[in-house]
Amino acid sequence: MTNRAKASFVLAVGLGILVILVGGSQVHAQALYGSIVGAVTDASGAVVPGATVKATDTGTGQVRLTLTSETGSYSFPTLPQGTYSIAIGHQGFENFIEQGVTVTVDSVVRVDAALKVGVATETVSVNAQAAELQTDSADVRSEISKKELEEIPIPVNRNYQNLLVMVPGMSPPNTTSSPAANPARGEVFSVNGTTQGASNTRIEGANAINSWMSHETGYVPGLEAIETVSVSTASFDADHGLAGSASINVILKSGTNQLHGSAFEYNQNNDLKADPFFLPAGQGKPKFIDNQTGGTIGGPIVKNKLFFFGSYDGQFIRQFASQIVTVPTAAIRAGDMTGSSNPIYDPLTGTATGTGRTPFPGNTLPQSRMDPTAQLIQQLYPLPNLSGIANNYYAAGDYLVNRHKFDGKVNWNPMRKLTLSARLGALDYHVFNPDLFGDNGAGVNSSATRDGNMNGTVFNGTISGTYTVSPHVIVDSYFGYTRLDTSQEPVSFSKGNLGLTKFNLPGTNGPVTGDAGYPSFSITSYTNFGKYPDSPVYYFDPAYDYVANASWVHGNHTIRFGVDIMKIDNNNWELSTNGGSFSFGGGPTTLNGGPSANQYNNYSTFLLGFTTGATNNFGNRQTSRMWADSLYVRDQWQVSRVLTISLGLGWEYLPFGTGANRGFETYNFQTNTMYLCGVGPTPENCGVKVPKRDFSPRFGLAWRVTPSFVVRAGFGINFDPNPLAWVRDFVGEGEITQSATWPTPPSSYQYTSLLKNGIPAVVFPDVSSGVIANFPLTQAFTVPPPVYHMPYIESWNLTLEKQLPHGFLAQAGYVGDRQIKQLQVMNVDVGTPGGGTPSEPLYQAFGRTGSSGLIENYGRNSYDSLQTKLTKSFANGFQMTATYTFSKAMALCCDALSDKNPAIEAPAYRNLNKALWGSNRANAFAMTSVYQLPFGPGKAFLTHGVAGAVARGWQLQGLLIMYSGSPFSVGTDATSLNAPGNTQRANQVKPNVAMLGGTGPNQSWFDPLAFAPVTTPTFGTAGFNTVFGPGAINLDAGLVREFDIHERWHLQIRADAFNATNTPHFSNPGATVSSMVLNADGTIKSLGGYTTITSTNGGFGREGIDERMLQLGLRIRF
Repeated sequence: MTNRAKASFVLAVGLGILVILVGGSQVHAQALYGSIVGAVTDASGAVVPGATVKATDTGTGQVRLTLTSETGSYSFPTLPQGTYSIAIGHQGFENFIEQGVTVTVDSVVRVDAALKVGVATETVSVNAQAAELQTDSADVRSEISKKELEEIPIPVNRNYQNLLVMVPGMSPPNTTSSPAANPARGEVFSVNGTTQGASNTRIEGANAINSWMSHETGYVPGLEAIETVSVSTASFDADHGLAGSASINVILKSGTNQLHGSAFEYNQNNDLKADPFFLPAGQGKPKFIDNQTGGTIGGPIVKNKLFFFGSYDGQFIRQFASQIVTVPTAAIRAGDMTGSSNPIYDPLTGTATGTGRTPFPGNTLPQSRMDPTAQLIQQLYPLPNLSGIANNYYAAGDYLVNRHKFDGKVNWNPMRKLTLSARLGALDYHVFNPDLFGDNGAGVNSSATRDGNMNGTVFNGTISGTYTVSPHVIVDSYFGYTRLDTSQEPVSFSKGNLGLTKFNLPGTNGPVTGDAGYPSFSITSYTNFGKYPDSPVYYFDPAYDYVANASWVHGNHTIRFGVDIMKIDNNNWELSTNGGSFSFGGGPTTLNGGPSANQYNNYSTFLLGFTTGATNNFGNRQTSRMWADSLYVRDQWQVSRVLTISLGLGWEYLPFGTGANRGFETYNFQTNTMYLCGVGPTPENCGVKVPKRDFSPRFGLAWRVTPSFVVRAGFGINFDPNPLAWVRDFVGEGEITQSATWPTPPSSYQYTSLLKNGIPAVVFPDVSSGVIANFPLTQAFTVPPPVYHMPYIESWNLTLEKQLPHGFLAQAGYVGDRQIKQLQVMNVDVGTPGGGTPSEPLYQAFGRTGSSGLIENYGRNSYDSLQTKLTKSFANGFQMTATYTFSKAMALCCDALSDKNPAIEAPAYRNLNKALWGSNRANAFAMTSVYQLPFGPGKAFLTHGVAGAVARGWQLQGLLIMYSGSPFSVGTDATSLNAPGNTQRANQVKPNVAMLGGTGPNQSWFDPLAFAPVTTPTFGTAGFNTVFGPGAINLDAGLVREFDIHERWHLQIRADAFNATNTPHFSNPGATVSSMVLNADGTIKSLGGYTTITSTNGGFGREGIDERMLQLGLRIRF
């Protein structure tokens, strides 16, 4: 451990012990608590100083006391979530009590009182309104209530993140990555046009980070364990640390003085499911069984002192998963390319630049020229079982999921001034995903991506507490811990070194067990086969979070300050091409100046035994160590009875990370020398300078124009936590991993190597001196910049909120942000159009052809929106929330995570990357509702008799979402561009692109002839993200019948319908124009998947299931 690391560790532990001794905490400041504020006056409106104010948690009996200030104001900061009664008294006045004051995380609730002259033995008691204005904070905030979590239908994984669609500015959540990389099945989303990794999710204070995949949540509690979810998306206070675009806080249920709990069983199966929209003719409805079972219980151990809560959630899926993919036809496998309108050219004729080539007679490859190794390898592909040359194979197999999730929590109030809490969440899982092609290929269940066996455990916990030093001083602290321990092994893993033994390909399988199985094969226009890249994987990633805070109420000021220190460790084994990877494009079989490569050209290159890329990785476990430090101070100032101003300043510092035993690596671009940081003369931090002046000011005001109308405005700068993910790109350029690959040829028309020659042997350099002179010219790397600037987000809002009759609240506001100095991987060694490999700067200097990544502050996102919300809290059997967002977001194309390269990297053309943000949905509407039907005793209709008994207790609930389509780009084969490291765009040949709206095989979504391949060494004229895919409308609906078993025991019988209208949500169409085959007269012979939609978007948290699914369930609550 470095001196700096030791100092930070000692500081964190010292602060934690110090504050816990006088009372610990739960979250980074207000992010785990709420507040109650108010003003006390007499009947004439004069202030009443020195009044006693008592806040009592009615669930646990915990009491807090304070006095009003000289201006009659009071404040209870750092209140745990719960329902409170507020009692106010002063000599000469009647007592005032307001019951049912609900405090949720991040909320500031106002309770004002006008005391009447009288004696203290008389009391005026009122009940709090169900719907309260946001009167004292300026952030843009949404809340998912306990009732919504329990009642709104949530599909498949019953993940609370599905309800984030209700948050204005939130893109549709989607489940990504394999269960090995994303075991919690955390959903990915973009907030207010920012990158997907810019948000921060905390569970009762513990940062629920998946540090290897930081855009995904590391742990997701069981749905029945959650009390509420608070989401702040703009202008939030300074006490929300390490949150760039959104701060999401999840609070679990707690034990109270009354025993409470639930038990549930939900079932989904194929008999309750509609046919998939693209189910091939003659195929029966696939098997699908999903059982979710569990329960919760909470209550007192010692009344008013010690409480417990526990939850179990189990999920068991048995599914006959399926996917439609592209495989070669029997004719193509035999070398018959007569279906192509393009000639197939002989790579061994003509010049090195691809001119003067001779086509194969009759577009048929001679048997004598077809490579025996390629013919053996292609047997991994099955023959098509559907028609056509694209989307012609229906793959299916048995998919299995076993998941066990536990959440437990203990609250202890050892004395009136001290509260302590401890919680632990645990997930244990096993997933099996069959291969697309028997024993090779990706997983059949595309939402789980990887194939084979995936296993692991996840832990997330918090120890916390608060201590009231005096009525005006409160301190709190917490320690949080998250750990992911997961793995994935492919089906072919146990079959030995198949690249060597079955295909006799030199340089494929390596010396360690993880290099076993098939190599990976990628033929452009076809589905990849062999081993899935990046497998197997083994992750062990713990993260630690230490927080200490204090609040001081001084007059009309509530001042809060604190420190947050987080440490993240990664200990992983994941290599992108271990076991060998071979790629095949159409350049070698096309003619320079002729038609662009199509599907036939690509497969011909493979059959002839020419590769356009062949590489392998060898390495050990990849490690990293990362720290993140932050400080803040915030003043909530009650300027007057109608005006609250919040002022804050944060400071964040993310020192450059290291490996477990040394630093990372840095590269000298002038000498082709790699330096291992912390070895020899190179400092452990690689000499990377990280400025320590990252201050983030925040300002907000809330003006109560009238008792029912509030105007709020805010501005803030938040530093983007996404750099925590960049350690992935630094782990191992020298001694950790080594790659071997053939040099890139000078022209994209040339092949890289012969397939039968395999991959060059890896040469491990001497690293003992910490200096690798003459760094291998074909090995890729990513290194940090000399100065590492933190990206940041500026956000602002102007919001109006009005309380309406009948318990409605209406809100409308302008919300904008700018994501600045966004980090991108920029390949320094890219070619220019037509220049090929010789135009790459490092090739000119050293003959280097490997990708040479440098992290740069290059990206910038912009977002402007109108965000509206209409809410009605539950009353008289009805509640609803409706939101609408109209927005526009601009960014660089086309990386939603901002951790990869822009599409075009040639410096002179980088401006072409500016485009609509790929996650942008210009129009987004969402609505939830719960409606108890007005029948039965105590209702409006059928109040008596048999009819009343039958009709009572019925309830409807639902979630409706509507989105406009997302943008996408039309691309083409890049052979003619001849600019390594850049992405080619199509030429747009019609001024307007007609949207035809076709879905299904051979049906076009947009005019296919509006674009054309590029056959010259220039970038295409079509912009990025200029065409829009299908929009989406979805209704999840539920019907519930509740029976009163006993006074406190209630039974629910539920029937939920996900996608109740069975409306397909189509994916974006194929968009590679060079896949299209034309006749000689310019008419279309085959679309080749271009412009066609052949799959539905099983996203929105549905794990690939888009068709209507009915769910039956039983739930007992008490």
